[in-house]
Amino acid sequence: MGKNSKEALIDIFIPVGIVPKDPQKPSKYYLELPPLTSDCNAQTFYDNFNFKALADVLTTRSGTTFSLPIGLTHEEAEQVADLHAHDTFKIIVHVTVPLSSRSTRRMTESEIDPSRIGVSSTADYFYLSPNTVFSANAIIAAHLMDMNNCYKTLRIPYSERSTLLWPQECSVINRQHPRFLNDEVLTMQSTAPFATQAAQSGGSPLHKKPSKELPPNEHEKTPTSNVPHRPY
Repeated sequence: MGKNSKEALIDIFIPVGIVPKDPQKPSKYYLELPPLTSDCNAQTFYDNFNFKALADVLTTRSGTTFSLPIGLTHEEAEQVADLHAHDTFKIIVHVTVPLSSRSTRRMTESEIDPSRIGVSSTADYFYLSPNTVFSANAIIAAHLMDMNNCYKTLRIPYSERSTLLWPQECSVINRQHPRFLNDEVLTMQSTAPFATQAAQSGGSPLHKKPSKELPPNEHEKTPTSNVPHRPY
């Protein structure tokens, strides 16, 4: 992570755009993914998921000239994603970082960067320290942003291609994160619902979110090992 490994870690959530993989026009600021195939199921998607590539995108985005707003919850990260117009669907990436990698207080965009033009939002968020370095094992999970929450500033039709890159309502869970290796119990306070549900259901690397809230024992009945993606 580029910080003292003994420093206390905190959970944060970062929105990252996803785009089709194009060898002719590689992107460093978005996660590049191949289009979903008709025979792609949840397990296949997970088996081919590159956490290292996602970590590299996070590191690159952190190295920009301005600090990145982050969420302390999955829902807050979705609000961050909707701060400005965007033409790609986004995934919400759940990671752990040293406490010093986060700003000490919430700030508005104009506070963090007075030179930016056209900033009108008065919402305040915590920000990621510039040049934070991410490793693949810092990532806990990633999930496609809720389709119902991403149309406020989403530009169509440019975003339509993104819907064919990630199975809807599916999460990738990184079993190499120390939290899982140490068999630490995940709590709703420190994780997004999708990560918690995955842990409760046996730690499947990828699962489909239940359509409604279920009692704890009912989550165990939700199939997690081979969830097909929805047709688009």
